[in-house]
Amino acid sequence: NASISDFELIKVVGVGGFGKVSLVRHKNKTLYAMKSMRKEQIIKRNFFTQTMWEKKILQAVSFQFIVHCHFCFKDYDNIYMVLDYVPCGNLYWHLTRSQKFKENQSKFYGAQVFLGLEYLHNLDVAHRDLKPENVMLDSNGYVKLTDLGFAKVMKSRTYTTCGSPYYMAPEIIMHKGYKTEVDWWAFGILLFEMTGGSLPFDGSNEEEIYQKICEGYFRCPSFFSKDLKDLLSHLIQLDVTRRLGNMKNGADDIAEHIWFYNFNWQDLLNYKIIPDYIPELKSPEDTRFFGKIKETPIPKSRKSYSTEFADF
Repeated sequence: NASISDFELIKVVGVGGFGKVSLVRHKNKTLYAMKSMRKEQIIKRNFFTQTMWEKKILQAVSFQFIVHCHFCFKDYDNIYMVLDYVPCGNLYWHLTRSQKFKENQSKFYGAQVFLGLEYLHNLDVAHRDLKPENVMLDSNGYVKLTDLGFAKVMKSRTYTTCGSPYYMAPEIIMHKGYKTEVDWWAFGILLFEMTGGSLPFDGSNEEEIYQKICEGYFRCPSFFSKDLKDLLSHLIQLDVTRRLGNMKNGADDIAEHIWFYNFNWQDLLNYKIIPDYIPELKSPEDTRFFGKIKETPIPKSRKSYSTEFADF
């Protein structure tokens, strides 16, 4: 059993509504990311069940493209989760700096996110909060899915409104009940945003964004390849019975789509693909990819929220 005294605090790398994420060093010299959440905030916002789910799922998952929880403990004020430290920031940070990624780079990141989602779905877990902010970049230029705060084991349909407005599937907005298919919609939005540097559904407020999502009409930039446009039209698809990933062949329909033609999945799993971009760290403790804590405020429509967790 671990306790706070086993860790040396190096630097706070993120601050959220519940607490903070810090880079820490364990007494065995390993670097980790420690997520500390204030109990009073968890109770005040009725997030206790959700926090327990996140802990259970993060401890249960064991997959190279998903962050794993190594230790979990509590003291009088906080609950702590000690996770893989992924040192090169999130894809949103990199996306805002490069404006957009080359299509090949989006495919490389997208393939890893795809495998992460497929892994979760095989465990009946929906992520429900996919967005570039929740995809972390490691020092080899590969990625890991993170922030499973809204992840849920889906034994039956659920009706919770949950996620980030830009990434929410129409069935969430319309309270139609859903399972894991919402992640494939969000996956389409992620590929669009990474490659285009913009979002398929945008507006001056959330109502406007939701209205556009529910109408389902979007246009791809002209520089998207024909194959990517085709994939997006089948992922960002209003009719869930026709959405890729949710038909009888499941996730295979996405992996076998022409956009991924000739993509070597085995090489990806074995880290044999050389990424277009490999971040350079000055030292293992270099935290510059996390930016300044008080950087520009995040637009409201990028923030994730959940209406309630009564349906757990």
